Amino acid sequence: MKLSEIDIGPKMIMLYGEPGCGKTALALTLGDKALYADFDRGLSTGINLKDKFTAQRGEVEVVTFYDDQPNMVDNFSRFKQFVIKLCGECAKGNVPQKVLVIDSLTAMIDSALFNIMSNSNRLGQNPVIAEYGMLQTDITNVFRMLKVAKIHVVCLAHVFVYQEGGLGKPEITKRKIYIQGSKLEPKLTPYFDEIWYMDVDQGTRKIRTVNTGTLLARTRSPLEKEIETDDIPMLGLFKLIGEEL
Repeated sequence: MKLSEIDIGPKMIMLYGEPGCGKTALALTLGDKALYADFDRGLSTGINLKDKFTAQRGEVEVVTFYDDQPNMVDNFSRFKQFVIKLCGECAKGNVPQKVLVIDSLTAMIDSALFNIMSNSNRLGQNPVIAEYGMLQTDITNVFRMLKVAKIHVVCLAHVFVYQEGGLGKPEITKRKIYIQGSKLEPKLTPYFDEIWYMDVDQGTRKIRTVNTGTLLARTRSPLEKEIETDDIPMLGLFKLIGEEL
């Protein structure tokens, strides 16, 4: 097979940033193209926000993966079964949506760890190395399945902001994806074709696509270093990376 004949397959996109920067509102502009897996209960903005994309947001199909009772911890198990079924239905061409949105990776990982700790009867205690190992296995198995599924994936995540330096060196503010377990991030990020950092700069929402040393970002597409998103829906961003949904 020639390189030009290889089908790369659907895109996997990580979009992360601080709360309130507009990640969820942007992802919801996918409208009826999106199947939305909600771990975060963060859809109130999408429901209440009134702008030119309001109609599209109302067309999103939502599947919830959060527990209404504190003693119920099966939400991550339900999500794994959902992903297995989704992969099978996508292979058969039975899924009308083009994009699976996970909101958020941070909450999904927290729910997986909560499930592990509950099964060990260790809720409320600090995880040990073996439990972090089980967490890594659970999460990477999910993304292995999604990587080969015939559906695009947009995964929203929170940001961890920290200071580096001191002891005579200038302090630098750095930003990374907020992921439980220091060994999970390098295992997880290679699954993503695009890693975008989103923030608000002087009232304008922007996506940053290049690693600066103080934040993790990258693109495998000919995107600009910064993209203003106030007037660009998520469908427009997919078009910029060469995907017509």
